[in-house]
Amino acid sequence: MKRNATGSIALETLLGWIICGKPHSSPSEEARVLLTKEIEAMGITPDDDVAPEDTRMMERFEKSLSFNGERYQVGLLWSEGQPDLPVNVKQAMRRLTTVERRLAQ
Repeated sequence: MKRNATGSIALETLLGWIICGKPHSSPSEEARVLLTKEIEAMGITPDDDVAPEDTRMMERFEKSLSFNGERYQVGLLWSEGQPDLPVNVKQAMRRLTTVERRLAQ
């Protein structure tokens, strides 16, 4: 366990080091560099080869993202409009009749 001047504590766990303490409004440049190095050491790197579909979805996400003063709201990314659904009134009526018959028995 290590403690620094700001009151933060670094603990070594089975999974690696973790930092505990009060969050600061903006992390120092040194902490960002250290975190970036740790992430890269785990094998997580920025993905430069982003699929066009992923890029399009990120754009849709960013366009639909809004904050209403209390929480964030995001539109459905896979919904591009009203789908053309077939008319299934006859099928629904048959199912209703079947269920009614079963309940009557």
